[in-house]
Amino acid sequence: MPTALIAALASLALSALTALLSYVSTVRSQQRIAALQDRQDRDRRERDALRDYQYEARKRLYTELQPLVFDLAERSELAQRRVLHDLVDGARDGRLGTGGRLGTGGRLGPGWEDDPLHLVTTLWELLAPLGVIRIERQRLTGLDLTVDPGLRWQYRLVKEVQNVWTAGPDLAACPPVLAHRDESWDERQYLLSGTLEEISAALTGGGAADPALVGLGAFRDDVLSRETVLDYAVRMFEGFHPARNRVLWRLLIAATHVHAALAESLAGQLETGEHRPVHPVDARATRDWRVFDWRSPEDSADEQSVRADVDAARGYLLRRLPR
Repeated sequence: MPTALIAALASLALSALTALLSYVSTVRSQQRIAALQDRQDRDRRERDALRDYQYEARKRLYTELQPLVFDLAERSELAQRRVLHDLVDGARDGRLGTGGRLGTGGRLGPGWEDDPLHLVTTLWELLAPLGVIRIERQRLTGLDLTVDPGLRWQYRLVKEVQNVWTAGPDLAACPPVLAHRDESWDERQYLLSGTLEEISAALTGGGAADPALVGLGAFRDDVLSRETVLDYAVRMFEGFHPARNRVLWRLLIAATHVHAALAESLAGQLETGEHRPVHPVDARATRDWRVFDWRSPEDSADEQSVRADVDAARGYLLRRLPR
């Protein structure tokens, strides 16, 4: 075969092979581009779906949960003030009676019937947040807290407002350990979980389909009747004094820290528009242990015992809510 023909055939074969390889490469490139485009379209649809979901989830959170959180923050300020400016000041100036085990009970003592409104308003401001929390829990069905870390932290504080009422044994076990008796309701300085749930239900109209916080008037009637589940709380606070009821006092210190953190967190949100998590032990209103110093000049309690109860409550909160 002539050399020229062989060269021509070789050139033709090479051209055909080159064309084939180019075609295959083009097809593969087009397939990769199509796959990449499909993946980008799918990722974009997923991002759009996630963005739409998060938007709707946040809208539901802000519409359904945020008003209740603000309501709870306002009630937290009232509960905080009741402890710091009523119970502490009342013990300091003698209105709660003396701190001795056999001392007089004062305004929350056995003779509270002479000043029933004081006991009613004390219990109302300390317990009303439990009713608001029960309403929140029912509305939380189907709400996704993961879309807003700030609200998620606030909800952790909300749950702790409730949990602390059952934490008597844990608080008593914090050093220095407190010996306490809780075999009967007359001795117990905290609420059992079942009783806590019953009180929360009583504060929201029982088993109403659309629960709402009862009014102060209805609450007063239930307290004064001494015939409802609220009487457990009445008996817990009868004769209360920080020196006599140290387990309950630690409970109230812990609750006040949580209330202060919740109120400060919401105040910061209103001021800046951003959620800033506030840990209970860092809340400005309760940072100084002296705000819980209930001692009067006549009391024999020393500074160490007062600080011990504050430190015990803060230690409990740090274990419950690690920084």
